[in-house]
Amino acid sequence: MRIVGGKHRSRIINAPEGLNTRPSLDKTREAIFNIIAYYVYDANVLDIFSGSGALALEAISRGARKATLIDNNIDAIKCIKSNVELLKETDRCNIIQDDYSIISTLNETFDIILLDPPYNLNVIDEIIEMINNNNLLSENGVIVFESDEKHKIDREIEGFNLKIKKYGIAYVNILIKK
Repeated sequence: MRIVGGKHRSRIINAPEGLNTRPSLDKTREAIFNIIAYYVYDANVLDIFSGSGALALEAISRGARKATLIDNNIDAIKCIKSNVELLKETDRCNIIQDDYSIISTLNETFDIILLDPPYNLNVIDEIIEMINNNNLLSENGVIVFESDEKHKIDREIEGFNLKIKKYGIAYVNILIKK
């Protein structure tokens, strides 16, 4: 797996071993960041279900100011830490080992919120509610949610414009705050 754009372009990063994580393909990550390019520079990024940290590190590589990476799996956290250290971005990354519900305790707003949960975990409505209830998304923020076909967003969500793109079996759901 590699960083596909920005200052760390082509740098190889690690993925956690085993079947507990499903890293976004390079092609999918590149497509995501081509779509949200306008939002990335100087952004504060929240990456929930970080896995390897590839999405947040891609944002950092492309000019995001800082990133908070959350995962509850210890092997994923070890992998994220090693990738952050490998790219020498420890000062721009806050790594949290916890369940996604920890976001309700965060006291900051984010310009980009990245969600790549396990495909069998149906949590998007709950997480969007947490984001809204805790004012986690900035005024012009964007939420990027990767899913399979069964869990893609199939309706309009109040307060957001929705774009959906398909890449292989992955659906990239992009919610842009109105």
